[in-house]
Order: sequence, then C-alpha cells, then structure tokens
Amino acid sequence: MRRNSKSANGLYCFHNRKTLVFVSLLFMIILIFSCLLSEFKGVSPFVLGASDVVVSNETELKNAIDNASSKETIIALDKDIVLTGPIVISANKDIKLVSNKVFGFYKLISAPVCQVIFVEKAGVLKIDGVIVTREKDTNGEGVLIGSGGTFILYSGEVFGHTAIGSSEMNVLNHGAGVTNYGVFEMHGGKIFGNTAKESNGGGVLNSGVFMMFGGEISDNVAHSRFGSTHGGGVCNKGTFRMSGGKISGNTATFGGGVFNSGTFTMSGGVISGNTAGQGSGVYYDLDSGTFEWLDGVISGNTSTGNYDDNVYPPISDNGSSGNNNGGGSSNNNGSNNGNNNSSDGNGDDGFNVWIFVVIVVVVLSLVVVGCMFVYFKKKVARIEAKFNPLLQGRVEE
Repeated sequence: MRRNSKSANGLYCFHNRKTLVFVSLLFMIILIFSCLLSEFKGVSPFVLGASDVVVSNETELKNAIDNASSKETIIALDKDIVLTGPIVISANKDIKLVSNKVFGFYKLISAPVCQVIFVEKAGVLKIDGVIVTREKDTNGEGVLIGSGGTFILYSGEVFGHTAIGSSEMNVLNHGAGVTNYGVFEMHGGKIFGNTAKESNGGGVLNSGVFMMFGGEISDNVAHSRFGSTHGGGVCNKGTFRMSGGKISGNTATFGGGVFNSGTFTMSGGVISGNTAGQGSGVYYDLDSGTFEWLDGVISGNTSTGNYDDNVYPPISDNGSSGNNNGGGSSNNNGSNNGNNNSSDGNGDDGFNVWIFVVIVVVVLSLVVVGCMFVYFKKKVARIEAKFNPLLQGRVEE
C-alpha cells in the first residue's frame, strides 16, 4: 500500500509538472504568434492594455491630450472617431496614438477644410496603428507639423486628403498628406491616395527635416489645370534623408516620386513606378537643390514627356551630376537604376527580416520539443522503474 501511495504521488507530481510545461509551451507559442501577427499588421502585440488612456470620442481624445504631462502618454482609440475640428498637439506634449484593436486600425476622420492633426512647436506626436483620414469627397490636409514640432510614424495610414491651392498658380505651401516644417520621421506605415490640387507635394511637402527609414509613400497626385506641379510623392524644400522605404505610383508634372529644391540624400530604399513629365523618379533643381544618390534603387519610372529619365537632370555614367550646383549626385554603380543597391524595408529587407524570424521560431520550437521529449522520457522511465524493481538500476537519476 505504501508503495502504491508513493507511485500515486509520483504520478500526481508528474502530471502537475506536465501541465506546467504544457502551459509554458502554450504561452510561448501564443507569444511568438502574436509577434508574427504584429509583423503582418504593423502593430505591437502589446498595444492592447498598454495604453495610459482609452478614448471613444472626440471630447475624450482632446481631454486626454490636454491632461497629458510632458512624459509620453499613450492614448488608445477604442473606436473610429469623427472630428469636428483639428486635433492639436501643443507645446511640451508627448502623445502616442494607438488602436485598441486586435485586427486593423481605428480611424481619425476629419471634418472638411481643416487639418486632421496639427503639431505645434515643441509638441511631439507618435502614431503606431491609427488611420488619419477624412470624410469622402471633402477637402483638407492630413498632418501639419509646425516649426519645432515632431511627428513620428511607426505604423498606420495617412490617406484620402486633398489640398487646394490657388486657381492661377501654386501658392499653397502645404502638402496633401503631410506638411512638415519641423521634424518628421517615417519608420513604417503608409501615406497614400492624397491629392494636391493647384499645389505641390501630394504625399509629403517638407520644409523642415524629413527622415524616411521605412514605410511607403504611394499613389499620391500633385496636379494643376493652370501650371506645373512638383513632387507627387514628396516635394522637398528642406532636408530629406531616405535610407529605406518605398516611393511608388505617384504622379506630378516635375518629380513624380520626389521633387527636390532642398537637400536630398538617398542611401537606401526604392523609388519606382512613378510618373511625371520630367524627372519621373527624381527631379532635382540645380539652382537651389543638392542631391546625393549614395545607395538605393531608382528605376521603372515613366516619363510622359519627351524624356526617358528616372532622374533629371540625368546623372552621368561616373555617378556624378557634373554640375557644381547639383551637389555631386552619386550612385555606387554609376547608372540610373542602381541595380546593385539595396532595397527598402518593405521589399528585400523585409523579406530578410522574415527569414530571420522564421529561423528563430523554428530553432526555439525544436529546442522546446527536444527538451520536452527528454524530460518526459526520463519521467516515464522513472515511473516504470518504481513499478518494476528490475529496471531501477538501469534508470539514470
């Protein structure tokens, strides 16, 4: 009886440990799956429940911003919010907007005419999984960053905005999607489907510092019935540094992808599939702009004029613009398409990241399965040995 009691206790402990290991393994699988899901959706798996404030309407959102301290305050949208006026991020506010949603993003939907969001001097706005848009067939801009303000886009979307300029000339110095006079960092997300009418910068108009590390600026338009337009994707009048991401499918008169009259340095990413009368990929102004093409791909863009160019003025075979005012534009392979250069975070680099993630998951899974196999094999042998004395000397303790 005593022996059977010990055996029963051993089985009880064995099953308890088995349950613990199973629960731990299940938690690990859920955690890994959440991380993989976040790569697909572009949001952190820990967004849910990680916010400081959860808001469901415009009043709650504006109150949460007004009551925020100078430290980062995470505000989670609990549903789509229709706005009657712009959201203002005032000085010394550090706001991060996320979606309290498992799949997809919630929307900030603006009323006509006004910007959806205005970041004032010394204000900081971060978006990690929110859609900034407006009611259908209404005019107005997306995000405006004032001088000294900071906007960081990690994931989410800015789309469906229309900037309206003068009917006779391009006098509006605002882009349709994002207008930046401060600092704009783009790590991910999309700026797409925006239109600058009688204006410049369908996707982004930059007069400050714009750093593009990833994400996508696509299918934006700058057009005019009366004159030329500049920068379907990006119109740069300040400092633009592109080291990743993709600018594609944009349209303008000059600079379908990028029009540059400031300082533009490209060290990575892709500019392709854009359309313009001249400078379908990149148009840089020799009189006022400098362009350095260090790395990245500029290819597959289409000119609607009598030009066959991805970059205008053309870059010579040795990789130099050949003009002292041009900034000494260069490319590692000395050609217009940069075929030997790297892709952006949404292309090959993103694929490489996925390969790394898959390898890590497979290795961790094999390690866990192997440990469980050895553990259960020893436990079963020990239990069998308790019932069969002949096996006790053969079981390693």
